[in-house]
Amino acid sequence: MSKKNPGGTGSDYFDYRYGVGEADHLMKRYGVAGAKSVKPENRGIGGNENRTVDDVKKDIAGAMMNDYDTRRSMEAAAMLGNKDAKKYAKKGFNSDNIYDAYGTLRDLKKEYVGGGGMDGAKNRAGLTHALVKADRKAQTAAYDETYAKTTDLNDMKDKLIAQATEEAAGPIEPSDRMAAVEERFERASGGTNSPPSLFDKDNALPAKADDQKDAARNFLDDYKLDVAKGANIKSDIETGVSNAARHVRDTYGR
Repeated sequence: MSKKNPGGTGSDYFDYRYGVGEADHLMKRYGVAGAKSVKPENRGIGGNENRTVDDVKKDIAGAMMNDYDTRRSMEAAAMLGNKDAKKYAKKGFNSDNIYDAYGTLRDLKKEYVGGGGMDGAKNRAGLTHALVKADRKAQTAAYDETYAKTTDLNDMKDKLIAQATEEAAGPIEPSDRMAAVEERFERASGGTNSPPSLFDKDNALPAKADDQKDAARNFLDDYKLDVAKGANIKSDIETGVSNAARHVRDTYGR
């Protein structure tokens, strides 16, 4: 059985016939015609039909189901955790719960918008906007706790780049292959502190006018061959040739 009309006279027919209490607000808000009793002899003449209280309540419940602000407000409030709104968001409206549902809308209006008025487009749309805004804010906060934000990812990227840059600035250890090439250079040159003599390649021959050219050419050819045999990679060859040329330049001033 449906509940009594809050603020009504106690006579449902009178309240819905003349618009009294909450019945008046519901009929006006949802554009529903009131109850009407037509004498039997006048029924069917010029659209004159009897209209019961139950007819009015069913029409109000149907209008609430089709009203965007009512449905959307209940949905947003339900997502915010309002238990009363959750009932209507899940099960909808019927003749028995229209008063309670409208009372829930009143409570939500006071909490999220303020003021006591429920009539007018501004109050209806304003309540919907306030509830949806609050729901979005709560949803965003929940996402922030679960997922990384763009700012968090950018901070992490900057941190990793800084760490990689710091590590790259430290001493670079040569590879085993490159270390072997450098060791051969050291042995061939007699050590870094004792540069080779002019006749490292052939000590038995006396000095000649073109000994420096021959020594430089032989030295470079021998080191290129050493690098090709021991390293077998392009970078090692380039490094070996560069070192050989620098060695000849430093030794003979060319």
